Amino acid sequence: MNRQTNQNGKPRSTITWVATFLSLALLVASLALGLGSGEAVAKPSKTPTPTPTATPTPSGTKTISIKDGHKGTHVECSDGQQIEWHFVITQIANSSLAPGSITAQLQNAGTATIGLGNFTGGVAHYTYYTSSPETLIDAWATIYAGWDGQFN
Repeated sequence: MNRQTNQNGKPRSTITWVATFLSLALLVASLALGLGSGEAVAKPSKTPTPTPTATPTPSGTKTISIKDGHKGTHVECSDGQQIEWHFVITQIANSSLAPGSITAQLQNAGTATIGLGNFTGGVAHYTYYTSSPETLIDAWATIYAGWDGQFN
């Protein structure tokens, strides 16, 4: 029987077996180190996840709507002229309590946010311009709960 040997005189099959064993041992050791570091396995958190809640409506406010008699107001102007929509909220205790804006729903222009123009004598004024023709569907605002005036 003819056996091949390496430089040390040992059979080659022994060297092959030892090399294979060492390779497998290194592979197992590297896997064990990787799993032991916690990178491969997620640990559950002990802190509970907060449940989202809806933002409550601020207390002390209410939503008001323009008087029913103004809803459906239709205006047409001559060609090229714009329509000026002037809204007022009356009997406001002081300027700091006036809504910073109102919202108007118009048939052609859509929904518009209209900023406070001026405040004088307890009345807040809001002005908006549209093309002609136009129809006011509704307008609304949020104001302090104790308000008891008119929205025209």
